[in-house]
Amino acid sequence: MPESTDAPSVLIVDDDELILQFNAVVLSRAGYAVAKAGGGREALRLVRERPGGFQLLLVDLSMPEMSGEETLRAIRALEPGLPALVCSGYESRLLLPGLREGGRTECLVKPYPAGDLLDSVRALLKR
Repeated sequence: MPESTDAPSVLIVDDDELILQFNAVVLSRAGYAVAKAGGGREALRLVRERPGGFQLLLVDLSMPEMSGEETLRAIRALEPGLPALVCSGYESRLLLPGLREGGRTECLVKPYPAGDLLDSVRALLKR
């Protein structure tokens, strides 16, 4: 499917290649423009290279070197209004209480089906 210039752009950050690919395929098939990063440092580089270039961040909470929370905080320092979907195997109500203010951050508990991923992305982008 050709990438549309007006398609919302999602930056996916996950150290697990299978999950990274799953998320990328699901979102690109749904018409989103997708960029992938295998960790927080790479994600920060992409955000710095493309200021304002992403409409949503999809980030795994548990990553080596730079956690999802650290990644989200660093990216929010550069792009304060960027909505984020944080993925984790933990109960969502326990996650990131300080980062969920203003409805800009939601959590998606793993494992999740493609439909739940798409519903969460659509809901965050509508806010």
